[in-house]
Formats: sequence, C-alpha cells, structure tokens
Amino acid sequence: MQVPLRRALLLPLGVLLGLPAAGPLRAAEPVDPAALTAPPFLPTSRLRGDVRWWLGSVGYSGNQIDGGRNTYNGDPLRDAWALNQDLRLTITTSFDGADQLRLRLRAGNGGFSPFRDTLAPTLRVSGLSPGRCDADSFCPNNLVRLDKLYYQRSLGPNGQITAGSRVNQKDMIGLWPSLFDDNELTLSVFGKAGAPGAYSDLKGAGVGLVWRWPMAPDDASGPVLSAVTVAEAPDQGDPSLGGLASGAGQAATTLQAGWIGPGWVVAAAFTRNQAGALDSGGMTPLARQSWPEPDPGLGGVVDSWGLSGFWQPAQGGWLPAVTAGWGFNRNRYDRSGPHRASPSVRRCS
Repeated sequence: MQVPLRRALLLPLGVLLGLPAAGPLRAAEPVDPAALTAPPFLPTSRLRGDVRWWLGSVGYSGNQIDGGRNTYNGDPLRDAWALNQDLRLTITTSFDGADQLRLRLRAGNGGFSPFRDTLAPTLRVSGLSPGRCDADSFCPNNLVRLDKLYYQRSLGPNGQITAGSRVNQKDMIGLWPSLFDDNELTLSVFGKAGAPGAYSDLKGAGVGLVWRWPMAPDDASGPVLSAVTVAEAPDQGDPSLGGLASGAGQAATTLQAGWIGPGWVVAAAFTRNQAGALDSGGMTPLARQSWPEPDPGLGGVVDSWGLSGFWQPAQGGWLPAVTAGWGFNRNRYDRSGPHRASPSVRRCS
C-alpha cells in the first residue's frame, strides 16, 4: 500500500513536536499542579544606601540672650550656618520569603549641629546624628555605628513577630499613625505622631507582636493590635544600672490598637516608660527636664497616652493630606522632693 506524500512528510514532524501522528491537532492536556515541583526559595540579600544633607541655621532673641558675646547663660549659641550629613546603609536578608534579617550601619556629623541644640529640642532634625550626645565631649561624629539589628517573621497570614538586640518601636509596631517618620526630612516634632512619650525612637533590645484582622484581597480595612517593648540598657550586668526585665533597664512598653480604613488610619497607644527611657526629640524643655532619671533614688515611670491618625486623598491634587495627634504624659517619681507633685506634661499637635 502506498503512503501519500502529505502523510509521509507530516509523520516525522508530528513525532518531533510531540503531536499525534495522525488526525487533527488537539489542545494540550491540563497540567496537574501536584506533578510540578516549585524551585526552593534561595536566600536573598538587598543593599540600600541613603545619604542626606542639611544646610541651615537657627537664630535666637530675647532678654536672656547676650548678643554681644553671642551666649545664653554663659554658653555659646550655635547659630552659625552648618552643613550636616546622615549616611545609612541597610542590608536586608530573607531566608525563606516569609522573614527578614535587617542590619543597618549609620554615620553622621550632626552632634554639634544648630538643629541639635538643647535650647531648641522641638527643632531637632529627625535622624541628624546616630549617636546620643551626653556632653560636648562625646558626640560620635563621622563614626560608623551599628544602628539596627533585628529579625522579623510572619506568623501565618495575620501575625508577625520581631526580635532584636538593636531595634526600635517603629520597626515592630503594627501601625504608624502619621505620614511623617524618620525616613522623611522633617523636624523631629512631626515624627512622634503628635504624642512624644507614647511614640519614641529609643533603640535597644526588644520584641514585638502584631496581629491584623483577616483582610480581603480587595479590602485592606480592619483592626490592628500591637504589643512592643524596647530596653535601652540591655547590656548591663548590674540590675541597678540596666539589664533585661529589670527596673533600671530603661524600657518602654507600648500597647496599641488601631484601625485601617480606605485612605485613613487612626490609632490609640499607651506606653509605660521607665526612668531614663527618654527620647527628647519633639519634647518641650519642661517635659525633658522633668523626666525621671535612671540614677539610684531618682527613678520613676512616665505613663504616656496618644491618639493619632492621618487621612490622605485617593488621588493627588490640591487637596492636602492631614496628620493629627494628641499626647499626654504623666510622671510618677520614686522619691519625695522637687518633683513630688507628679506634674503632668501635655503636648498637642
């Protein structure tokens, strides 16, 4: 029997392409997902660098200013024009796609900046210098420091846990109820959600838990609950000077309940600050000076409340976004003396 030429030419092509040797072409059979093996997740690291500069000056006036000597109470004023910098290098590593290990190195030269002067604490630029300047003789300018080191992991679709030896409240809390934070070039008074004390930038050993209401893919609205604690002096072996879970650990523990809506966020927070757990950025001089000290016999706690939120339009235009916050601090001292009246310091913005 003679095979037609058309069929003879299609036969090898059908075999080569995996098609039937005879008959009409058919659609491919559906693939069974169970028969496929997804490739394993490979550990991935990302490096991000941020460099920022500030150029500016601060002016002073009043009957307590000695204009001829350019001093206040005998101390020289920092009112010259200054150029300051802030460098941040962040390395983020994920081992399985549901976690991240974050390390951030930082260096700056804002220790003697006019925007870090104690005369104007509410004007301090957020993140101007990574170190704390306890005195003019100790300002770690232009030194590379370990700024953050923490591990974060999802607990199912609705939970998250964070723990680290160098972490702050904002890294762990579930909601940040302000459009301003430390990643913005803003004055620090705007970086505390209107409630200095309830929200702070203290860094130390910490752990945080977050739970979010199950949200639909097309609806991100719902409640968010957080519990966070940070101890600024965790490396001390003497419990009278610091350590974890000690009365002198300079810890700040925060409970937050908030709600995410379409284009808006609102949150209420309560923070108990131990003596010495002070982030003075955005605080008034009275709030800073009346804060309990960590020295033996001068301790106490500061209970802080905050109610904050923001709204932003769905589309860009002339209509501005709005951030509002209210904060209340109540100081309690362990001793009698000048502060025995337990003054309360309020700040609204």
